[in-house]
Amino acid sequence: PLPSPVLDGAMLELVDVGPEGTSLENQGLMIRITTENPTALPVLKFLVDLRYHLLVNVEGAAEAIDFLVTAVADETGKFVVIFAPLPQLVKLDDKHPDLATWANPLTGESSETAGLEETRIDFGKGVGHFLVAKQALREQLLENGEETLRRIWAFNRIPGIRSLIEDFFRVNGALPEEPPKTYGSQPMLTWTRTPLSPSNTGHTTRYA
Repeated sequence: PLPSPVLDGAMLELVDVGPEGTSLENQGLMIRITTENPTALPVLKFLVDLRYHLLVNVEGAAEAIDFLVTAVADETGKFVVIFAPLPQLVKLDDKHPDLATWANPLTGESSETAGLEETRIDFGKGVGHFLVAKQALREQLLENGEETLRRIWAFNRIPGIRSLIEDFFRVNGALPEEPPKTYGSQPMLTWTRTPLSPSNTGHTTRYA
C-alpha cells in the first residue's frame, strides 16, 4: 500500500472479511491504518470525520450502528489502527448474552439462521480470541476457527457501508497520490488473501 496524502504518511487500506467466494456486499469490513504515530492529529481527524460521515448517512445510525476502534503494535516499530463499523445486534431472548440468540437488524439474519454459536465482535473476538461459555461454540471454533471468524465478520455487515466509505475516501482525498493502475479505461484494485491476525486480516483493497 501507498501512504495516504491526508494521513501524515500513514498507509490506508480497506479490508473485506468474509468466507471464501462470497461477494463483497455479503462481507464485513474494516479500515486499517498503519502508522508510526496512531495519535497523530491527521489520523484522529480522519477517523472522527469518517465516523461522523457514517452516522449522518446511515439511516437510523444512532440506534443501528456502532464502531470497533483499536490500535495494536505490528512488531516492526509501527502501529495498526483498526476502525470497523458494526451493526448494533439485537438480543432475541432472555438468556445470558453468551448463550443467547442474536440478530443483525440491518440484514434480518440471526445467529440461528446463520448457524453461528457466536456472532458478537469486540476487541478479543474481532481477532479470534474467544472466552468459550458453551460446548457448541468450542466445537465450532476447533473445527475451523478461521472460517468461523470470517463468518462472524460477514454476519456483522452493514448493507451499503462500503460505498459510503469509498465516497468519503474520494471526497477527502484520502487515496494515494499515485494514480491507480488501469485495465482499459477502468481503475484496477489489487486484491490479496492474507492470514488472519490483529494487523493482517482478510481481503485487502490496496489503492496502488
